[in-house]
Amino acid sequence: MRETKTIITKHAFWFLVTALLFGSLAALSLHLSQQANSISLIWYANAASGVAFAIAAKRFWPAMITALIISNFAVDSLFSTPIAVSASFIPGNLVEALLIGYLIHRWFRNDPSQVPIQTTLERLAVLFIAPALIGASLGAVAATAQFQTPYGSAWFSWAVSSLFGNITIIPLGLEILRKHLREDKVRLTDSTHLAIATVFLVLALLAFSFMPYPFVYAASCLLAVALLTHKAELSIIVVPFSIGLVALVAFGYHEPAYADFDLAESLFYLPMAIIVAMALLLSSVLRAHNSAIRQLEVNSSRFRSLYERTPVPLHSMDIDNNLIVVSDGWLDLLGYDRKDVVGKRSLDFFTAESAEYAVNQVFPEFKKHGIVKNVPYRMIRKDGTIIHVEVSSIWEYDQQNRPFRTLAAIRDVTNETLLSDQLARDRDLIQVTLDSIADGVITTDIRGKITYMNPVAEHLLGIKHQAAAGKNFDDVVEIFNEVTSEPYHDLINSSLRQRRKRELSEFAAIRDRQHRVRSIQTTIAPIINQKGLLHGAVMIFQDVTEFRANVQHMQYLAQTDTLTRLPNRLKLLDQLADACKRAAQGRYHCALLYMDLDNFKAINDSLGHSVGDELLNVIAARLRSNIRTGDTVARLGGDEFVILLGATSERRVIDNVCRKIIREVNRPIQLHNHVLEASVSIGITLCPEDSEDAETLLRQAESAMYVAKKQVRNGFHYFSEAIAAEIRSKFDAEQKIRYAIQNQLFTLHYQPIVQASDQAVVAYEALCRWQPEAALDLTTTEIIQIAEDSRLIIPLGYQLLELACATIHSLPKVFADGNVRLTFNVSAIQLNETDFVDNLLKILDDYDVKPDQFIFELTETALMVNPTESLATLQRLQDLGAEAAIDDFGTGYSSLSYLANLPASMIKIDKSFTSAESLTVQSNIEMVKAIVSIANTMNLQVVAEGVESQAQAEHLAELGCTLLQGFHCGRPTSL
Repeated sequence: MRETKTIITKHAFWFLVTALLFGSLAALSLHLSQQANSISLIWYANAASGVAFAIAAKRFWPAMITALIISNFAVDSLFSTPIAVSASFIPGNLVEALLIGYLIHRWFRNDPSQVPIQTTLERLAVLFIAPALIGASLGAVAATAQFQTPYGSAWFSWAVSSLFGNITIIPLGLEILRKHLREDKVRLTDSTHLAIATVFLVLALLAFSFMPYPFVYAASCLLAVALLTHKAELSIIVVPFSIGLVALVAFGYHEPAYADFDLAESLFYLPMAIIVAMALLLSSVLRAHNSAIRQLEVNSSRFRSLYERTPVPLHSMDIDNNLIVVSDGWLDLLGYDRKDVVGKRSLDFFTAESAEYAVNQVFPEFKKHGIVKNVPYRMIRKDGTIIHVEVSSIWEYDQQNRPFRTLAAIRDVTNETLLSDQLARDRDLIQVTLDSIADGVITTDIRGKITYMNPVAEHLLGIKHQAAAGKNFDDVVEIFNEVTSEPYHDLINSSLRQRRKRELSEFAAIRDRQHRVRSIQTTIAPIINQKGLLHGAVMIFQDVTEFRANVQHMQYLAQTDTLTRLPNRLKLLDQLADACKRAAQGRYHCALLYMDLDNFKAINDSLGHSVGDELLNVIAARLRSNIRTGDTVARLGGDEFVILLGATSERRVIDNVCRKIIREVNRPIQLHNHVLEASVSIGITLCPEDSEDAETLLRQAESAMYVAKKQVRNGFHYFSEAIAAEIRSKFDAEQKIRYAIQNQLFTLHYQPIVQASDQAVVAYEALCRWQPEAALDLTTTEIIQIAEDSRLIIPLGYQLLELACATIHSLPKVFADGNVRLTFNVSAIQLNETDFVDNLLKILDDYDVKPDQFIFELTETALMVNPTESLATLQRLQDLGAEAAIDDFGTGYSSLSYLANLPASMIKIDKSFTSAESLTVQSNIEMVKAIVSIANTMNLQVVAEGVESQAQAEHLAELGCTLLQGFHCGRPTSL
């Protein structure tokens, strides 16, 4: 809505402007023409309207045309002009005004300084004359039709009238348009200049009233205004001069000498139009001249400013080599201020050597040819540092072709010069490096012809660089596969064609001119510069003959058991993986036999490790001599062997192999006056029937071996789904135990150990229990066994120890006096951890618990896993104040001599001897008596486990058991 109102307001504005301009000037012209002494009608309205059309936007022209037509009728009606006559003159007025507006709009709305003065004058002439002539042509038709005036006379009168009006009004209109287009607040005129112009205006008009030859005075006054003022002031006074002159004639203050002549206006107004035009022409020329001078000054200033401000180092010198102008880039380059350098000799900023070079060699050539390019100099910065530059200069000549100053551009090439020097040094360094390195280097051009060989390459190939240069690479270097003896052809050319690096196999070798073979490691690559251009190829190679032999030996050692020289686990898995891959491809079967000697540990412990090692070597030899060609026998470690039977899965064949192996192993072995007998348990798994994964097959065979050892011993057993289910069940249980440990779902219950005499509590045994969230559908014994197998017993044991310490710390009245202790079960795996005691002490210290508040229980079996280490650990615990108890005594196979050396204070008789049912058997009673007797001899306390009744308790007390534990004495519970 607001935009619509704005548009309507602007249309109304230009409507009123056009109506007022046309109406007022038309009325003025008609009024003066009707005076008694008037000699002609001078028409200003069309020119003023045309100027308005030029200033206004074209979208307002329809409203302005309407205003012109209405004003035409309105003014004519004031002077009683018939409507028909008024209407007949409208086309001439309208066309003339529109043509003026169109020409101004097209030619004079742009910056006049961008248009040559001649073109401007030509356009002004067309603008003054053409609309007047065209308007006269249309107006004369109307005058002839309405008043029967001769067409030529009417045309001439109209043309002179409009021409004088155009010359009067249009210059002022152009000045207004110029001011309008600049859109600034600069005043149109200067008051002083306007005052001067007004004085000459008055003199010019007075000349027509009082002076002879008024044209001369008028012309002089207008020309004086043109010379002394600006065009704007001249354009302004032309309007009152023209109107005033017409008024003087019309009212009789000046009577032209030829007023009675026909076409008198041509003898009076036409010369006046020429006088005005000449004054305007002079003013335009002066304006253009002054504008050109100002522009030249501006351009000169801009050029100098641009020259000075440019970031490129530039300087200009006079013929005496003094600096006239320097750029900011020059100052930045050398670090000076402009005031410190302008006027000084340019050579003052050169090093002595460069200045001498310039005077003696460069300047003579420069004066002779007028130009020099890229002359190398060294210049001195203000801080004293020296920079390398290249200077290019030209002479500038005056109109007499004499040199008067130079223009020079300076390029800082310090980095390039330093880089060039560095490259030269690098090139020398590279040459020295290539001559010194232990690698052979050969380069070729893009045709594959040798261009360089370093000394190492010469030595390895047995040929000098001079003899090889220019020859084809393949004619000099013989490379082949050391394993297959296949030669490598076209290595350089293929690398050049494909523009990529090539690395040969690990078995590449070369043969020198003396036919010696050397193993090499080599890389061949194209030489490509930063622009992607190909320069040739390079081969870098190393003599790895000794290294490759060492690697092969190390690979043999890495895949061979050092004791038996059989393939080890790594080699076995590699061969097994290959067999699995072939089985997966179809029509290939194999079997894996996992063997473990049944009684090796007893032999090793009783006769020593050296005898055990000899026994393993005998078994390895027997296995090796009794396998088929293509089968593999490997030792995994300890007393475990594996045989990979290839190309079979028939159980009949496998059974025969197993029986043969068992027979061979069972044969007596004579070692160091000892006749040894060994037995072996074998687990069997089949590929691909059971699995196609090497690790899985090995685990399955091991599981089947444990079944064989458990069920039959000295026999064999195939892996089955039942074993797989047991493995899965054990795995699931292991995961549940792991989850329970991570989420601290295990807890402790405590069962009292009491004196048989008075039922007084002397200790509590910490027993592992778990919360329902653990979802463990297993017995405590099963959980402990799985935890030991998976080594989860270590984190579980420490977690339970923390719970036990927390209990002691929270019950000071129970444990503080030292009369009641806490017995805590320790696994053999925990006991043999090197940092077990240190970790135990840290936990005790965290809870402020002392070692003497604990009795650590260990089974006979646990103690015998590593007897020496176990003894050392228990001795250290005893030194700290803790005591040890031997649990489940009577079920293991420890010797009395070993027990005598154990730092234990208590033995616990297994309930298999102390249960009510067991005590009905005399041999069990005798066993209890014997254990009590041994304990008394060794000064050990005796605890009878599994006591469930008073009668049982009394019976055990009679047998000498001083301490009792069981449901009769108290069930396990939390404290």
